[in-house]
Amino acid sequence: MNQNQLEIPIQPVEQPILCSPYEEPDAHWVYDTETGEASQHLGRREAGYWYKTQRTGTEQLQMRFVQEEERDDLPLVNALRADVKRWRESNYRNATNVTRELLNHWTREEVERRLFFCQREAVETIIWLAEIRRAGKRTGFNPQFTDDDLKKLVDTPALSDLPELIRYGCKMATGSGKTVVMAMLIAWAFCNRGKVPSDDRFPRAALVVCPNLTIKERLMAAIQPNDVEGETPLLPILNRYKPIGTSAEVDFMTTRSCHATERSQINQVVLDTETWERSASFRLEQSDVVDYYARNDHLGLGIPYEYTDVSHSYEPDFIVRLKNDVNLIVEIKGHETDRELAKYAGAERWVSAVNNWNELGQWDFHVCRDPQLLEHELRYIVQRN
Repeated sequence: MNQNQLEIPIQPVEQPILCSPYEEPDAHWVYDTETGEASQHLGRREAGYWYKTQRTGTEQLQMRFVQEEERDDLPLVNALRADVKRWRESNYRNATNVTRELLNHWTREEVERRLFFCQREAVETIIWLAEIRRAGKRTGFNPQFTDDDLKKLVDTPALSDLPELIRYGCKMATGSGKTVVMAMLIAWAFCNRGKVPSDDRFPRAALVVCPNLTIKERLMAAIQPNDVEGETPLLPILNRYKPIGTSAEVDFMTTRSCHATERSQINQVVLDTETWERSASFRLEQSDVVDYYARNDHLGLGIPYEYTDVSHSYEPDFIVRLKNDVNLIVEIKGHETDRELAKYAGAERWVSAVNNWNELGQWDFHVCRDPQLLEHELRYIVQRN
């Protein structure tokens, strides 16, 4: 280190995280821009951002924070936060019954997986703006986010025959659960429009622009029906000509590599790869938690999935009957792409639908990424079920 360079003045703290992610923040750290010492302040940190005031290359030698960056508040965000908090405390005054029931349902204490506070506040903010403020509903208090502020969220097009563009957006950190927020807002809109079809505050359709397939699959999974709460469960769509397949009809010839079996109802396992699938089938033969199994070749088990908005059918590698009577679909995969992830999501939906149907016993799905670990993974699945 340059002897003329000062030590970095930022002082670490013993407890960097002060607040629960499930509750509104009630404390924060503030660093002194001259000394770098931290002090704990009560209350939520005001929304703001940091910006560079000049080139920082030479200033880094001085470690002077004030010369490197300045902070500016976001008054509209802070006003919205205050209004939404008061609206929440009023039990969502003048919201529709559907909206109030949804918000109370999502935020109830006994829910299995609680929402982060940032997720809850994001949903509440969009609903507050769209359902209450823009509709001119009475708030019961003087909002800090004024009518003039509300007008700033509307872009008027240059051509008079085009509709206005209303801009409601939430800035959320990576990993904070944006996909769940998207699903909640879609549910809020569609449930309200379904209850009152003439209420145009709520859209009839949603356009979801996803940067990749992972987010699309997460969103699709997030808005599946919740049968625990009495919603109609996801059910399979059966092939009318052959609704149920069987290994008894498997009879074919092949030039591919095979090896004989003892625990399979099919006398040979056909190998697409000489290493991974051979290793997996060997462990299925040896495992004491396996009753029997079959290589999914000419069985006719195809699982539907979507990739790049095109419907496909995916054939998993093995079907395994475990000692605890669970039917396990096993996929052996060492390298995964976005397409593989789309297949897995399709398999999870397939398993959920078949289990809801309750006509073919209990099913599960597992991806094995190392055949040498398959025996341990099967034991864990038996214990889990």
